[in-house]
Amino acid sequence: MDHIYKQIGKVINSVAFENEHMIKEDLTKEVDIIGDLAFDSIMLVQLVIELEDEFNMTIGDELIEPDLFYSIEKLANFINQKMQ
Repeated sequence: MDHIYKQIGKVINSVAFENEHMIKEDLTKEVDIIGDLAFDSIMLVQLVIELEDEFNMTIGDELIEPDLFYSIEKLANFINQKMQ
């Protein structure tokens, strides 16, 4: 599942860069995307869209809840389950 973490990190950095948002910490599995990285709602929508593209999947609106972004690990587990 390490490759999923790396892909998520790449997408997070891409969304941050597009929004001229600086990430000041290492992207560990425990990083809270909303709390630690200060992603706002627009950035989260962009993140979901880019994750859908990156992993070639659809994430339904009904599946998107704030706790999904409480850690990169939680997001990676969600993506891993969707891919199976």
